[in-house]
Amino acid sequence: KLGVAPSTLNRVLTGASGPVIVIRMGSVYGAGRNDGVVSKFIDAVLAGDRPIVQGVGAQPLPLVHIYDVVTAVLRAVRGQYDGQPPLQLHDAETHTVWGVLLAIADVSGRQLQPPIYAARDGADYALDPKLPIIRPSSVSLVDGLRRAIAQHEETR
Repeated sequence: KLGVAPSTLNRVLTGASGPVIVIRMGSVYGAGRNDGVVSKFIDAVLAGDRPIVQGVGAQPLPLVHIYDVVTAVLRAVRGQYDGQPPLQLHDAETHTVWGVLLAIADVSGRQLQPPIYAARDGADYALDPKLPIIRPSSVSLVDGLRRAIAQHEETR
């Protein structure tokens, strides 16, 4: 989180020597992402622990696989998004926290333990309806989770 609205950041950086592209990303998961919410959920499910859920679990959780992040950044570097307002990057599918937890349990073949519900952390994960959305969707949630779980099992 930058702590700055993308539109504000875009205005501040307009004096840059080249084009500036602002991409607001969903929660990134996949190879090398061991600190995100999906990784924490995978850790809990594979260990047989109770995952900690901020809120009630029905809230949307915009996700994006690391491969789609790389694709979007390469497109930005190549100028595909030049002149665009700030953009949002997330999967084509809409997921809830509960949906992601159930998918992790299903893909891993593990039983999902009852979550521990915690107060929301105040972060706003909702999409901004005013910003255009990039949805590369080269990796589905199930395929992305299979890859993330396999990597988790190799590295832990």
